[in-house]
Amino acid sequence: MATGIARRTRTTAVVGGMALLSVLLVGCEDSITGGKEGAGGGSGQQPFGGGKGAKGDPTSFLLTAKDLPSDSGLAVGPTTTYPDPARAPGPKAAAQDPQCQVLLDMLDPGQAALPPAKAASVDLTGKPYQVTSLVEEYAPGQAQQLVATLTSAIAACHDTKSRAADGSWEYLGTVSFMTPTVGDGRVGYGLRWGSSRSEKKASVAVVQVGDRLVVVITRVNDQAGEAGSTPDLALIRAQVKKLTGKD
Repeated sequence: MATGIARRTRTTAVVGGMALLSVLLVGCEDSITGGKEGAGGGSGQQPFGGGKGAKGDPTSFLLTAKDLPSDSGLAVGPTTTYPDPARAPGPKAAAQDPQCQVLLDMLDPGQAALPPAKAASVDLTGKPYQVTSLVEEYAPGQAQQLVATLTSAIAACHDTKSRAADGSWEYLGTVSFMTPTVGDGRVGYGLRWGSSRSEKKASVAVVQVGDRLVVVITRVNDQAGEAGSTPDLALIRAQVKKLTGKD
């Protein structure tokens, strides 16, 4: 009985902390425009940087050093292309609720149930947490549907469970956050999963541009604390601009 009480107490604390984070993020202002950014698939504002974007392979649209915001403190690291036959699959995280699986799948296009036709990513270094920017291409209509599916999953999966390939079920929680009003659709969310002894945190920003998705992921370790657990709006804008060629 004591174990069950402790578990409920821990879960309540996690969910309560995420709810507070959600409240704080709702008031977040975009430092570039001075206006509040849109969340989910629309904000009532006219998005810019939309359309199909320029033609080319996803690798050609990855951020380079000259594309990074001047005050980002980031540098360009290794790049990866998908699918990559030489890349050994790692342990796949599974959500207890099937509709929540898409939230975890976005962390790794190589393991997603609905993988992109092709994709490329670049690691951005210089922070005490890991930042990855991806450009993914999908079959017609799939990118738009993924944004809608993610939006629904965030609300449904606020407090659930997940596990690694051979692990036990542990908590999984989500919180919605705002993303820049760019592209044709957008959704952002934070994830916390694992256990009190080994908690993992990530923020995921997804912007649809035609049949492509820009996905900016920040993975936070224990040493970084809460730093990096919210989206870098200027960095997301920079990656969308690199894809569309529009401010």
